[in-house]
Amino acid sequence: MESKLKKPRISMAACGDPSDKKDKISNLPDPILHYILSLSSPKTIDVVRTSVLGRRWRFLWNSIPYLDLDLENFFWPRLNNLVMDYGRLTEAFKGFINWVLINGSCDYKKFRLSCSDFYDAETVARWVIVATRRNVQELDLQFSPSNAFDLPYCLLTSKSLRVLKLNLFLHVLKLPRSIGFSRLTSLDLMLVELPDEQLPQKLFLNCPFLESLSLVSCVLNKLKVLDISAANLKFLTIDNNCMGLENSDAEYGLSKSKLKVSCPKLISFKYLGPLAQEYSLDNLSSLSYAFFYLIHGYEKTPFEEVGYLLCKALQGLYHATVLKLCMYFLEFLYCVLGEATCFSTPLSSLKSLTLRVGFDGCHMDVMIHLLKYSPNLEALTLVFDENEEFDNWNLKHEDIPCLTYHLKMVELIKFEGNKSLLQLVSFFLKNGHVLEKFIITWAECEETSMEISETILGFHMSSANVEVIFLEPKLRVDFFSV
Repeated sequence: MESKLKKPRISMAACGDPSDKKDKISNLPDPILHYILSLSSPKTIDVVRTSVLGRRWRFLWNSIPYLDLDLENFFWPRLNNLVMDYGRLTEAFKGFINWVLINGSCDYKKFRLSCSDFYDAETVARWVIVATRRNVQELDLQFSPSNAFDLPYCLLTSKSLRVLKLNLFLHVLKLPRSIGFSRLTSLDLMLVELPDEQLPQKLFLNCPFLESLSLVSCVLNKLKVLDISAANLKFLTIDNNCMGLENSDAEYGLSKSKLKVSCPKLISFKYLGPLAQEYSLDNLSSLSYAFFYLIHGYEKTPFEEVGYLLCKALQGLYHATVLKLCMYFLEFLYCVLGEATCFSTPLSSLKSLTLRVGFDGCHMDVMIHLLKYSPNLEALTLVFDENEEFDNWNLKHEDIPCLTYHLKMVELIKFEGNKSLLQLVSFFLKNGHVLEKFIITWAECEETSMEISETILGFHMSSANVEVIFLEPKLRVDFFSV
């Protein structure tokens, strides 16, 4: 009997029938679509363009809680060859912003506006007021006013505003007489001029929930004292690393001012910039991370006087568990090493120390003193400055408790393998009784690494558990992130 084989029945739906054109993405709930549209931080104008995808997307954009309005992003796609009709385009962008704000139907989690100097302060203030009425939580404003900018009063009284980022391109910030943000937790000021020392003092005191403060490339030379006293501040950054380098007369930063910090809950303190007139760092019992990087401002001050200033600053950081110091800091400390006021308070909490050093004996002397007065240190990182000239030094073994009991890791970055550096390696391997890792990252110019590696591996090692690791040169060493 002949059996008949039936052909299997194939379902067109299972194979993807071309007639079945269900759009699975469009059927997703609004919150998920909002999340998809917020990926990679798209500009608002790009989000609005999704309205042409279909009926489901037509009005979805106006319920997106993230607005990113960037004039530059609006300009370039619309420039006709080399003919730049900025007037027409700026009016079109202004109309687009008004249209978006009028037709929006939700509260804003984030509102970012970048418009350079193309609009007057009153126009920008109106947009900010509308965003505030939409209960904006994070406001990022990059705007170059023609004169001083009066911050809208509604921002200070807002119950929803948590994060404020403000870039005024070196223009003056003015605040109402009754100042103090009621709910703000994070304040970032970039390229902002603070003309009156009473303004920052009152501002920080009257921000009861402020936890993060960043002053980057701000004009602070009009202040006699920068007083930062905030009961709940946890993260503080003062960064004037890029200011005043081209023109020595443009003494931005704190080269003419005193810095006073009193924040009992401060966890992280980063200072990059010129030498201040004085440092008063008090009441920092919660401090964990401290970074101190000097760029200039000390040229006309006697080195010993600078050394005393930095000793005082270092004493204010003695609660830190992580400390990073630049090369100039070490050079000035060297001038007062023999004074009783230098290292008068042990850095008993310090666990990790990073130093930028040159091939100079004075740097090694200060390093030894820092080790001596950091009895619980567990990690040491030395970043060598490739522009420094070679110098001989004589490392003397002293009573250094951390080498005997606690120091577990030493890392040398931009290691060139000269005679003095080999002496340094030998010093640590011989006296580091509990070392677990000794890491060497070669300098870019090192060509005899194999021979030097064999020499190092032949050194006497007091710790039976130490592992010596050799790493390839890093293309770029960023001291700030080491």
